[in-house]
Amino acid sequence: MKMLSTPSILLLAIALGAGAGVVATSLTLSSLRDYSAIIFAPNSISLSGERSRPGPSDYGQAVATVREKTAPAAVEIFTAPSDATGAYEPGEGQASGFFITSDGWILTAPYSYYFSTDEAARVMVLAGGKIYPVQKFVKDSNTAVLFLKIEISNASVVSFGNALSPEAGDSLFVTASPGEIFVSSFFRSVRVGEISQAAEIINRRLELNTSIDSHFSGSAVANSSGEVIGLLVADQFGETKTVLPFTAVKPAVYSLLKEGKIVSLWFGAVATDLSQVVGYDETYTRGYNKGALLGTITKDSPAANVGLLRGDIVLSVGGLEISEKQSLSELLSDYHVGDTLNLVIDRGGTIIKIDLILGSH
Repeated sequence: MKMLSTPSILLLAIALGAGAGVVATSLTLSSLRDYSAIIFAPNSISLSGERSRPGPSDYGQAVATVREKTAPAAVEIFTAPSDATGAYEPGEGQASGFFITSDGWILTAPYSYYFSTDEAARVMVLAGGKIYPVQKFVKDSNTAVLFLKIEISNASVVSFGNALSPEAGDSLFVTASPGEIFVSSFFRSVRVGEISQAAEIINRRLELNTSIDSHFSGSAVANSSGEVIGLLVADQFGETKTVLPFTAVKPAVYSLLKEGKIVSLWFGAVATDLSQVVGYDETYTRGYNKGALLGTITKDSPAANVGLLRGDIVLSVGGLEISEKQSLSELLSDYHVGDTLNLVIDRGGTIIKIDLILGSH
């Protein structure tokens, strides 16, 4: 590994995907671009499949683990002081968030009622008992999450876990601030938006059994091992019991680290997850109850350029089967612009293999 003498230190601990254990990275690097070369190493990170994870022996241990691993990375976000004196009072923020790099990148998803992008210049972050102005502000148009950058070094960061692994009843912990952790549990997976969407858009959300105050939208949501599987998001009515899984923001995180900006993946087709629908005409599904049924193919897109057609059913990506546990869009989150996808499709009853190179928007 190339080690540089600059003081810019990024730490992103990631526990993702297939295989046991944790993939952790602690690097001294000159820039986000250098860091991305490490996390983009082939097969270094995957969200797909099952992986073993030793669980805490009791509830108390789980709380202690989250308090130790997740809470130190939590921050509060303000659009104005708490009172006329100009002070910022802990617990009075308009949103929560958490560090994803030790040099100050924060991930958050404020409730729009309390937070407008027009207020970016006034946003302040409370971290480690100190208040910091926001230097950079980047929005992901696909998910509406925000990336904020403050001037700090050696910030605590979270470890990410497999967002597709929770089962009904599993304990989940919403870390609103370093000293405030709300306990809930996983209720079910829900779909947002239309049944048929652009293949790159992840429409799965995780629903909690309890609602959390919308002031804490953007909080890290961790499992019992202290691994962050997503972040709390408020819906248009302010109901805050939905978790945006890390799978949905993973491409934006990596794009930001690599390019310094968000470059969206482009597959170039509308897709319907057959595991989520009932009653489709078998003329189209051909008996499949899982897989991605392709609809409109965008002209001159990656999908069009390799000859994918309306009515094709994508069965697997890179040898991993599309199923109710991992959709086409979720499998795509493991890839980056310029990567080659090895697709297996059914076209009118004939199995075909096609290689597609992901583009960008």
